Amino acid sequence: MDYLLDTHVFLWIFRDDPRLKPRTRKRLEKAENIYFSPVNLFEIAILKSLGRLATVLKPTEFREEALALGMKDIELESKTFDIYETLPLHHRDPHDRLLIAQAKHSGLTLMTADPWFKEYGIKVESV
Repeated sequence: MDYLLDTHVFLWIFRDDPRLKPRTRKRLEKAENIYFSPVNLFEIAILKSLGRLATVLKPTEFREEALALGMKDIELESKTFDIYETLPLHHRDPHDRLLIAQAKHSGLTLMTADPWFKEYGIKVESV
């Protein structure tokens, strides 16, 4: 299976966070491809600038580390914004909605702890 990571899951991997359950870790180990998005890096930059994320890593360093771990970055294509525009407002977080649109466009399974994602008719893997 191929996964696109929600930002909190992306961060949990780097922090070895206990919220990343053993069964989720096993699924990630068995995944064919694990993708992260520029949206993840953008959200990290925002969280850091607001003082809501304590880390010394810059978004570009997160990208480099993720690539070193074997993750792949996925391009944010223009068609994603067309999909974003049509999404119902089940969820108002623009970063999450952009990840949902990206998963929908690319056909990837979105790995998240957010229960609202299932409302969008995309493949979701709950953590």
